[in-house]
Amino acid sequence: MPSLETLHEEFEVAYKETLQYLKRWDTEVKNDFRFYALEQWDEEDIEALKEEGRPSLVFDRTGPIIRAVAGSQITNRFQAQYLPRDSDLLDIDSYASKSASKVARWIQQSGDFEHYETLAFQDNLICGVGCTHVEISYDEHPDGRVVGSRVPVWEAGWDPASRDPNMKDARWVLRDRWIDEDELIALFGPDAAENVLSAASQSASGSIGSGLTAHGGSTTQTTERRSSYDLRRPAGVDDKYYDAATNRVRLTEWQRFHREYQTRVVAIDVENPDEVMMALQQGEELPRVEMMLDKDEARAKILLLQEMTESLNFQVAGTPHGPVKDPVWIDNFPTKIYTQSFHTRVEAFSQKVLPQRDFSYQFMTSFEDWSETNQRYFFGLMRPMRDPQKYANKFLSQAVHLFTANPKGALLFEKDMFENPTGAAKEWNRTTGWLPVEVGKLAHNGKDKFRHLTSAVNMRGIESLLGYAIQAVASSVGISESVFVGSMQDIRRTSGEAIDSVVAQGMKTQANPFDSLRLYRKRMGRLLLDFMQNQLDPEILIRIVQGHSGDPEAEAEAQVFLEALANGALTTEYDVVVEEVPSSPNEKAEVFEMMANNQFFTGLINGGVPIPPSMAEFMPIPSQGAGEMKVSLKLAYDLANARMEFESMQLQAEVQQMQAQMQAGVPMGAGQEEQEAMPPRDEGTPN
Repeated sequence: MPSLETLHEEFEVAYKETLQYLKRWDTEVKNDFRFYALEQWDEEDIEALKEEGRPSLVFDRTGPIIRAVAGSQITNRFQAQYLPRDSDLLDIDSYASKSASKVARWIQQSGDFEHYETLAFQDNLICGVGCTHVEISYDEHPDGRVVGSRVPVWEAGWDPASRDPNMKDARWVLRDRWIDEDELIALFGPDAAENVLSAASQSASGSIGSGLTAHGGSTTQTTERRSSYDLRRPAGVDDKYYDAATNRVRLTEWQRFHREYQTRVVAIDVENPDEVMMALQQGEELPRVEMMLDKDEARAKILLLQEMTESLNFQVAGTPHGPVKDPVWIDNFPTKIYTQSFHTRVEAFSQKVLPQRDFSYQFMTSFEDWSETNQRYFFGLMRPMRDPQKYANKFLSQAVHLFTANPKGALLFEKDMFENPTGAAKEWNRTTGWLPVEVGKLAHNGKDKFRHLTSAVNMRGIESLLGYAIQAVASSVGISESVFVGSMQDIRRTSGEAIDSVVAQGMKTQANPFDSLRLYRKRMGRLLLDFMQNQLDPEILIRIVQGHSGDPEAEAEAQVFLEALANGALTTEYDVVVEEVPSSPNEKAEVFEMMANNQFFTGLINGGVPIPPSMAEFMPIPSQGAGEMKVSLKLAYDLANARMEFESMQLQAEVQQMQAQMQAGVPMGAGQEEQEAMPPRDEGTPN
């Protein structure tokens, strides 16, 4: 790895590039989150309203839409599953993949991943980018636990050259935040924290206070209240980064990758010839190993493996078992090495190689903005909804003002209509609304001596415009409010099938964020696989897989999983897929109830088909009871399969007997005495 001085110089280049890129996007992010926080009026409009005596009302429809779409992914979660890469792998590999899926679910549940993913997905809908962080925490358990957290988007940064969704091809990611002394000690120890604070206090010429604004703001002290997204990053590399009043440092975490070219060697595990011979004799998949070595080390290793392979092939020569293949290698095979370093504004003070093969910061992205040449920005649902929401607020404010300030509308009258026009004007503005006029001005032939005036006709146009503005908020993003955030009357007037159709159509219009969420969960599944392989205590993983149910199959899975951990097979032998499966107890109960109501289990039993033991996982009962039920179902399943196999053997024996009778010329259905009384058949005589 490079020295800290060289590393910090490289960091400064990447940091400046990221700041310059995010300068425009930060403004949009600030507007989106302020709008979501109901700060939906510009300061100029508020001043104009105050001068006119009009209220600055907010009739928000954007927030319910954002929360409704974010909530829809909770009931339709996608869950990562691990499958063997080789379709010919046997049950032993299936055990390992099932165990890995079980551990991944436990990590997500114990680390509250679903909660933080929902928050990040909501950020993605608001501004176009959401971010989470995964790490090993020792705060609650001495052996460490994988925990997740949601990263505020105004603290995150990424490689501007990235072009793939979710910043999948980014060369680096950043997180820029304020760290106090306690957190510095927790992260780096008391000595490192003291050195960082000491260097920071000596380099700083004053406190930055609360006047720091995002990308180009002033560092002057001010008492103006600012939101958290106003304090995104320093304006440049020369800004102060130490707050003497709170003894805090602005710390930047920089994760990047570089490629190292090595020789990849894939070979049969001939260094354990007994296991290879046993696999050959039983016709099983031969155990293999994969190594990443320097070129000189690889040459010596390949020669050794070739000699051992030749010796093993000599032993199996002349047997039905095929020869063992020579090792396969690829020179200059690129390998991504991920590193992590921490920087203040003047120095780097920590760096290490990450054990996983991806960033610990994972992103979600929504819609892409390519309005600038060769530059990509992101936006969410809030941007297209802002203008309709602003107009809805203005129409509502105008309507309320008209109702309260001038409820009767305007009045046209002839000069001799009122006895006292000045007094009539005063009466017009009063709530009583009594307007005396001269005799004979209203009556015709002694009738209709009074007339009721109303402003309903005058307000009809404003009501139509207000309704159009409110509907435009949802229609701008292709959402039907009658289903997502509408009233119960709207839903009661709609059939269930129509609701499902409308919801499905609404999800199609939001394909970008939901597809991004699916890609995010797939990458998170691979990342958790790396954490299992490289960072978690194997004893913890075995306890998770084995459980406390006494299930012998779970114990077998645990042993296979332990072997997969030991030889590194988890990250090399299994692929990650994302499936839509029930992940919460409520969903499992609904699935089980649906099967029971449709007589699914009754149909299996009546048809003589055993109930699969895996169905116990969907039973709405405690986990220990589900484990015991799984054992019982497994016994019944094996017994039913043995009975079916026995009946199949009986049927096969009867068929063979019938074929033998036909070849002997015995009529079908003849008894034993008739068969013995029949003369032997002459093979040369035709029938």
